[in-house]
Amino acid sequence: MNNIRALRKQRQLSMKELGQIVGVAESTISLYENEKREPDLATLSRIADYFNVTVDYLLGRSSDPERDEKPPLRIPDEYKDLPIAF
Repeated sequence: MNNIRALRKQRQLSMKELGQIVGVAESTISLYENEKREPDLATLSRIADYFNVTVDYLLGRSSDPERDEKPPLRIPDEYKDLPIAF
């Protein structure tokens, strides 16, 4: 979770300020940054949304913080009524 620390410092936020933004205590942010605790999925999503990065970037699974802003898949009208096979 070192990416959280880097992003927080980049925005010049204190741990307390980031905690208030995402709804956790300052001490919890410290635990995340020192890798003594991992955020739950909801908190991880709020952090990613606030910094506009991917969850994978926060988890260290990607070195690219950019979100993939591809438009949603558009299904052509002639295929919308076809049954879906699972």
